[in-house]
Amino acid sequence: MIHRGSAAGSEPETQTLQDYMRSIFADQRGPGDADAAPADTTGLMISLHSYGKWVLFPWGWNSAPSPNLAQLQTLGRKFGFYTNYVVCQSGSSGCIYQTDGTTDDWAYGELGIAAYTFELGTEFFESCSYFDTDIIEQLLTTLTVAAKTARLPYQAPAGPEIVDAVAEPACVAAGDPVTLTVTADDSRFASNDPYFGSEPIQNIAAVSYTVDLPSWVSGAVATSMATVDGFDGPVEPAVALVTTQGWSDGRHQLFIEGQDAAGNVGVPTAVFVTIDADCEQSGAGWSSYLPVVAQNE
Repeated sequence: MIHRGSAAGSEPETQTLQDYMRSIFADQRGPGDADAAPADTTGLMISLHSYGKWVLFPWGWNSAPSPNLAQLQTLGRKFGFYTNYVVCQSGSSGCIYQTDGTTDDWAYGELGIAAYTFELGTEFFESCSYFDTDIIEQLLTTLTVAAKTARLPYQAPAGPEIVDAVAEPACVAAGDPVTLTVTADDSRFASNDPYFGSEPIQNIAAVSYTVDLPSWVSGAVATSMATVDGFDGPVEPAVALVTTQGWSDGRHQLFIEGQDAAGNVGVPTAVFVTIDADCEQSGAGWSSYLPVVAQNE
């Protein structure tokens, strides 16, 4: 027997979750079932469940598509790339089954934010070894992508990802150049999904970086990166010689973004560069990929 509660949101646990989400997310969607959340909606909610290896998105209570189906699909396919899970609208024919009162339906329906349920693994109670070797690595990578996407979940997932970002040397004296190399990849989506097909993939059109501020923050200055033979494919390496003239001592960030031929700008990736006249002696020449959690500005 499943207790549905005496009314919508009647249980204190449910009310606590709803109040918490309302406190951190604005209501960005109209009250009607057919009201789409705007393209610049911010916020992302993921409910972690077990089991079944699914990435599910609204609606669950209705087989009809939500008004943001295309955007939810795109981000779902991004998650599917990292998890290898089936991606589908939970209430649609051929997915799992219709539900009502779910957290993702409420979060999307009430606030307009992108909302998903991940059904993790193959059993309700997984062995620790399976969790450690199969679930946790995929999940942490996927949640990092989710955090980077949260600022514009209905736009950024359609753009290229920046991978294999390296700044060399990672530590230099002020004024010395740094070589920044990256790969822009517009193809990192689950493909040939039996429920929703494949995501459109475009050629890379541009790659750029900013220093210490992501591109959407006032004062950020974007500098273009180049390729050897031009941008003519969906996966492209890019390089830039970064000048550090006038940089202060300490650690700085290079934020890198890609844009595809359809005009979609993806989420940023960042690397550290340290300015230190005694790099070799201080051991400061450490380079790291930095997942960027996008904050609203």
